[in-house]
Amino acid sequence: MHLFARYYSNHDYRFDIKANDYAQIEYTLKSKRWILPNYLYELDILLNSELLIKSIIIDTQKICDEGTENERQEYLDKVIRKIEENSNTSAYYYLVLGHYPFWSIGELGPKECMINKLRPTLHKFKVDGYFSGHDHSLQHFRDNYLDHKVDYLISGATNFVMDRPLNKDKVDPSITKFFSESKQNQTLNCLECSGALVLAKADKNQMILKFIDTEENDLYILSINSRRRVSNKVNSYKENLFFLYLVNCLLIIMLLFAY
Repeated sequence: MHLFARYYSNHDYRFDIKANDYAQIEYTLKSKRWILPNYLYELDILLNSELLIKSIIIDTQKICDEGTENERQEYLDKVIRKIEENSNTSAYYYLVLGHYPFWSIGELGPKECMINKLRPTLHKFKVDGYFSGHDHSLQHFRDNYLDHKVDYLISGATNFVMDRPLNKDKVDPSITKFFSESKQNQTLNCLECSGALVLAKADKNQMILKFIDTEENDLYILSINSRRRVSNKVNSYKENLFFLYLVNCLLIIMLLFAY
């Protein structure tokens, strides 16, 4: 399945030219390969007619930058309702996608607006992962908050690379799992540095996310466990039965030796 699913970024709202952000939504009606039906929408990915991934696509500009304070709050309320309404999804994975990251140790640093306004919602309603861009680097954070773990990913190194962790001191090191440094040219906006992206492969048990460079070298691999994990539950049940069987055998042996 080939998808070109979009969300709005800061580059879609330009002040130096007469930008028409709504034109991208209208183009969805003209192209089967272009997916951007609204400023907030759901994207479902199926596996053999079963819902594998439920994604909520958000416009982070409307949360942090665009419009009046009342308009930003109104849009944020819609996002929170959408995430809550889908929190009981039957999908194996529940994701939220947007342009601005929450955490970042790269040049642009963490986005306080996102952390303050939306972090509690992602954890409260058991979102599995948040995928973003904006910072021109590859990063992974695993945040355990409100008794729920969310994986935060940044994939923004396909254009040019900002490969210096300039904001390490602004993020708790315990949640920082990966930051890609090209080591080719330690300068900002590096056009010579090797670009990179994230590939995802998911089944009913696990989602594997592989960070690769332009030479297809593996830079980093992480996994997100399915929220359902059917086979693992079965295996766990079998392991418990086997454990009980061993305990009973030991008790019988002890009784035999006792007599």
